[in-house]
Amino acid sequence: DRAVVFYAIAAGSAGHSDGFARLARELRESRGGKSPFAQLSDAEALVKRAQSDADELGTSRVWLFIDEAQELSLGQLKGLKVLLETLINKSLSPFVLLFAQPEILGRPARLMQTGSLSIIDRFFLRTFRMRGLRLNEIPTVLAFYDQTRWPEEGGPTYSGHFLPDLWAQGWRMENQAGPLQDSFRKVAREFHRDENDIAAKYVVFAANSFLLNAQKTLANGGTQRALIEDAVRRSGIVESYEFLGDVENKAQNFVPPKYLRPDDA
Repeated sequence: DRAVVFYAIAAGSAGHSDGFARLARELRESRGGKSPFAQLSDAEALVKRAQSDADELGTSRVWLFIDEAQELSLGQLKGLKVLLETLINKSLSPFVLLFAQPEILGRPARLMQTGSLSIIDRFFLRTFRMRGLRLNEIPTVLAFYDQTRWPEEGGPTYSGHFLPDLWAQGWRMENQAGPLQDSFRKVAREFHRDENDIAAKYVVFAANSFLLNAQKTLANGGTQRALIEDAVRRSGIVESYEFLGDVENKAQNFVPPKYLRPDDA
């Protein structure tokens, strides 16, 4: 039995104003538009939709993936807990996976203040960290610029499009991995951060910036290494380190106020 009924949404889009109702509605509709059961509540309709989809696929497995889960309110977490229990009572096998930003690490401390131990037990006892890129993975990212073509059939590679003369001479973006690794290592050490945990978006931003500015900069006498160093510092990673600091450490050491409203948990 490998079939799975799969629902996936971003929690931020569900908002807090409608509590669990809107979350349930968006989960239900994530498998392809509005379903029947209009006479039922959003939560009841989601259960019916899951039963119907599971019967159609001949499976009992129901997976719910929720991105930006740090945005879930206490009411939505309680509703999600009840949903899982209801699905189990309907002989289904639900599995929920919450993807969240590092600040969610401080959530259990806030939930403790409101006595929401069952919520902690259900959703926050097992966490897995999604790391960024290791420095030795950067060449793999850069190789895509040398391999990806547009148009896909017969078009130039991205590297060849932005630097056609260098490309014709055998220059490849992948070979710039060394200077790029050195630049990211330098920034990470400057801010005492892990050099083997670089958010992929900063590597892509730096690579894009390099390609967009290389032809003009090199024509004016600039060097590739200097351009790469500048691209890394303008990728957003410096601002992230300066203004956000170590978000994970801050979240893990968060001390909630003595009196905390349930809505703020």
